Formats: sequence, C-alpha cells, structure tokens
Amino acid sequence: MLFRSHVVGATMLNAIGKNKEVFLLGAASIIINLPLSITFGLQWGINGVVTGTLAGYAVVFFPYLYVELKTFDVMLSYWIKRVVFPVAIPGAIQAVLSICAVNLLGANPGVVEVGVTGLGSTLIGWALFFGFFAPAEDRRAILSAIGSRT
Repeated sequence: MLFRSHVVGATMLNAIGKNKEVFLLGAASIIINLPLSITFGLQWGINGVVTGTLAGYAVVFFPYLYVELKTFDVMLSYWIKRVVFPVAIPGAIQAVLSICAVNLLGANPGVVEVGVTGLGSTLIGWALFFGFFAPAEDRRAILSAIGSRT
C-alpha cells in the first residue's frame, strides 16, 4: 500500500527521462531495505523481512511524492483525491480479505490455495476500484481503451 500510489508516477518519470531521480530513490530504498530485511529477518523471520521492506519504502515515499508532484505540476490535494483515495480504500479492503484468507488457510497452505486466494482478493480489489472508487471519467477512458483494442 505504501508504494502502490507511486508505481505509475515512477513509470512516467522513467518514460520522460527522469531516470536519475528514480534510480537514486530506488537505490536509497535498497540501501535501507536490504540490511534491515536481513537483520530483522534473522530475528523475526518473514515478518522481519516485511518490516525491513516497509522501512525502505517509507524512507523514499515523500521524496518520490515531491519529485512526482513537481515534475507533473500536480497539487497535493488533487493527487490525494485522484490517486490515493481511489486506490487506498479498495487496497485496504483487499488487504483485510487477504489476512482473513491466510488465517482460514492455516499454517501450511498449498500453492494452489495461496494462488486462488491471492487471485480472488486481487479481483475483488480491482472490482471495488473500478466499480465504486475510480472517477467516472477514468472508468469511461478505461472502457474506451479496452473497446478500441478489440
């Protein structure tokens, strides 16, 4: 969730030649992520790896945001309304459903069970986003783009 809102922005930065900024922010994230993930992973297992990864993303969240807003001349309030809000709520619901599914699966689920529950929660997240949270003009643009490819 923490980095989800920057995926498109980072891709667009690369596309317009802002590779240096994306590289430096990615490198900073890795420099923090890797040692923390190893250290915490040895102590807490997979939870430690997740903690180290979140720390690496958290450090670059606001610098990424600054570069994206400045480069694309977007106001913070507009970004929250058009990027964060439509993604955050379905993402949070998807995360809760995933946690519930993991608890239902038990300690050692099979690959198929994990794949099916992961796919199911992802589809639910996309359906919520597209059906309820994406702005109407974005839904029309997506449907138009899909229709023009068939």
